[in-house]
Amino acid sequence: MRASGILRRLRPAAPDVLVATSRRDRQSSVVLIGLGRRALLVDPGWTPDELDALAADLAALGLTVEGVVATHAHYDHLLWHPSFGAARRWASAPTASADRVAMLDELGPGFAPVTFRTAPPITPVRSRIPWTGPAVHVVVTDAHASGHASLWIPRGRVLVAGDLLSDVEVPLLADDDPLGAAYRRGLDAIEPLAARAALVVPGHGAPGADALDRLHRDRRWLDALDVGRPPVDDPRTATEANREAWSAALAARHAVR
Repeated sequence: MRASGILRRLRPAAPDVLVATSRRDRQSSVVLIGLGRRALLVDPGWTPDELDALAADLAALGLTVEGVVATHAHYDHLLWHPSFGAARRWASAPTASADRVAMLDELGPGFAPVTFRTAPPITPVRSRIPWTGPAVHVVVTDAHASGHASLWIPRGRVLVAGDLLSDVEVPLLADDDPLGAAYRRGLDAIEPLAARAALVVPGHGAPGADALDRLHRDRRWLDALDVGRPPVDDPRTATEANREAWSAALAARHAVR
């Protein structure tokens, strides 16, 4: 990592795993490095200048982008940059078929069409990303959004969790999952991986070595919603955004009961 002194965004998180954290909602951009200085990107983002800086970092490291993975169909996880060139894009089938045009306005001003609306099409993938680097397994959870996926990299025991297992963001339930049943099934699906993980990289927040603890904390949050009392031992409840998420989740539950 000799070029790290000039990098603007990317920082090492594990061998051959780099992470950049956005100033906007602490969104994570993940880079996996394979043979021949080829790279797989996961959820590159978020603001136009940060995407430019990410592209500059990749160039400084001499990395060629082979592919880009979107963990789910929310606008901050479907971004693109012209420097990614001929890289392929992969995601679960529901994410691949999502209407990106309808999401463009959510990004706000300053985004060129190529960063989102006119980005290359996404190829659906079921179980493994077909790139030339280390194995990357796809675990579709449907938690947080239909088709939401987490990624498991056996080499290094790295879990790229998408918008699960965050240290700063509480479980945000999909509109069609107000009671959290799909979210619980998603946590169940990745629990064996969380138990094995040496590193978890959430879609928002900091990477850490505490994947299983984060998973149990997310379950306790859902349990607390069931009884209508905020968890007293969850530091995430201190932020205004998460208190608003709590109120919104309770309102959504009451609307269907």
